Amino acid sequence: PPFVYVGILFIAVAVMIIASLPKPVPETIAIKQISLNELLKEPAQSPFLTSPEPQLAGNMRITAIVTRKASILGRAGFSPAVIKAQAGDIIVWTNNDIEHRTVEMVFEKINSSDPARRFITTKTISYQSQYQGIFEEGIYDYWTVGYGTKGRIVVKDN
Repeated sequence: PPFVYVGILFIAVAVMIIASLPKPVPETIAIKQISLNELLKEPAQSPFLTSPEPQLAGNMRITAIVTRKASILGRAGFSPAVIKAQAGDIIVWTNNDIEHRTVEMVFEKINSSDPARRFITTKTISYQSQYQGIFEEGIYDYWTVGYGTKGRIVVKDN
């Protein structure tokens, strides 16, 4: 049957064409070696840091961002009732209201000299949703709108 011969011929030609294609050559990449001191001349900026980064031995710099967790309990308040943190720590509240209600929280920075920044109100936080905040040094009282049960955050500078 001529169709079989044409098919075999077609496959043979395709194999020869593929075999004649140039093989890919690995790309040469120039790598510049730099010292740790050069690498650390321009430290990366983080939106989470509100205070200078800690300095360690020599030119080495290590920054730790800590996440602290809290729970919104509705009428029962917050757990923990007092949160102790360092400036730049992330505090994450989860709405665990046993009545499954949405809440809003209000934060008041005690002894704030800037009236525009004294009170901060969150958007609505649905049941099992989270709100996270990063606080500067200071003492903050906070509560949920409707329940009024207070919590406190004590933030110390690094």
